Amino acid sequence: MILFIDSYAVSVGSIHGCKNKCKKIDFKLLEKIHNEVDKPLVIHGSSGVVDDDLKVLYQYGVVKVNIETELRMIYKIENMMIRRIWESLLSMEVYLMPTIFWRPMEIVERLRLIMVFLIMKKVLLILVTGK
Repeated sequence: MILFIDSYAVSVGSIHGCKNKCKKIDFKLLEKIHNEVDKPLVIHGSSGVVDDDLKVLYQYGVVKVNIETELRMIYKIENMMIRRIWESLLSMEVYLMPTIFWRPMEIVERLRLIMVFLIMKKVLLILVTGK
């Protein structure tokens, strides 16, 4: 089979927008695709894929996974916590609040660091397997 593409996104059990770790990869189907397609494979919707499955995807030609939903969920949780703290402080009618409670750039940096941590966790999960 000749494909004029750089990589090939496959549907083998994962779904976009999955918010829990319940999706299992169909490795039999993935192996068939890997044997037929001479291109790097991509898995979309990897946020719902269990870590044990992520560890072995490279053995089947997968070179890229997408985890945007997982990143977005973490961001929303952190953002919600910050918002609740801020709203609680406002409800107490604390008008002369110390700046330690509200430094927008520090909040953005905290969220960025959380995203970096999650991405590095996924990268290390795959690297530890030998790929």
